[in-house]
Amino acid sequence: MFHDKNEEDLKALDTFLAKLQPGETATGGQELLRKAFTNYYRARYTGDQKLKHEAAYFANCLAVLHEHIRLEPYIKKSIKDNPSLKYDPSQLQTVEFEKFIGPEGSALRAKTWEQVLAA
Repeated sequence: MFHDKNEEDLKALDTFLAKLQPGETATGGQELLRKAFTNYYRARYTGDQKLKHEAAYFANCLAVLHEHIRLEPYIKKSIKDNPSLKYDPSQLQTVEFEKFIGPEGSALRAKTWEQVLAA
């Protein structure tokens, strides 16, 4: 929406943000997205490179958090309904990561990946 604007237009930002639903994500609100887009806007128009990177990073984190909260009930249900995705700590084995390094580890990585796909 603002990619073609060279100067800030806070009225346009407010108009855009007003379209988002107030409230928490878990109850259908979009407050995290409101904060995310505000930070994207800040990143777009600041001349300070450090602030630009921080604002863009924070905006990304807020957007991902919003989506995670929104999708979490579906993720939990899919895991609950799929016994192959159950976490069983007794099945864990110690992984010696050194074995996976270098050319010798290529075959082991391939074999491990096949086991993951077959599970």
